[in-house]
Amino acid sequence: TKEEIYRKIGSGGWTRIGGSLMQVSVSENNHVWGVNRNHNIFRRSGNSWKLIGGKLKCVSVGQSGVWGVNANDDIFYKSGTYGDPNVDGAGWQHIGGKLKWISSGKDFV
Repeated sequence: TKEEIYRKIGSGGWTRIGGSLMQVSVSENNHVWGVNRNHNIFRRSGNSWKLIGGKLKCVSVGQSGVWGVNANDDIFYKSGTYGDPNVDGAGWQHIGGKLKWISSGKDFV
């Protein structure tokens, strides 16, 4: 697969944006995070992608912050992202347990 990224604004058509991601998450505040096939983590900043430290196979951004799962199914929370601010956050906090996939919503994960 090409892992191309597209965005849709309003009732218009789809527009390709630069980058290549295998998984993308968009919050209700339009903050965008994603991971590529090498498990590198990216956050959309303006018209470009910012590389974020760490490795994840799945990332989710929402009101409960940025959460992710790595290749070993370990769970991580990005400090400083609760409430869905438009920030990179601080370090990743390891959370006990194992998951294949994760989703960050309002007041729950």
